[in-house]
Amino acid sequence: MAGLPRVTARVSCELCTKHGINLSHGIAFEMFQTIERMVPEPIIDMGGSIERLRGHLQNGPQSDLPHAAQLRKNWYFLKSAIRLATRDSSAQRHSLV
Repeated sequence: MAGLPRVTARVSCELCTKHGINLSHGIAFEMFQTIERMVPEPIIDMGGSIERLRGHLQNGPQSDLPHAAQLRKNWYFLKSAIRLATRDSSAQRHSLV
C-alpha cells in the first residue's frame, strides 16, 4: 500500500500490522540494529567493541544474511565512523546508533 496517495510507509505498516501481516525489516534497519546491539554506549573499550562487531559479522548467527554482508563490504567505513563518533565529544547520546 505504501506509495499510494496519502499512504506513507509508516501508515502502510500500521495497517498491515492491524491485519496480522508481519513485515520484514529492510536491510538498512537490520544494519542499524546490528550496530546498536554490538556497539554499546558509552564505549569503554573502543578496540574491543570494534573487534566484537567484526567477529559477529564474520562468524555470528546472522553472518550469512545480506545486512551482515553489506556491513562487511563497508567495514573500513564502519570502523572509521565508530572511531570518529567516539572521539567527538559534542556528539549527542545514542549518536552511534
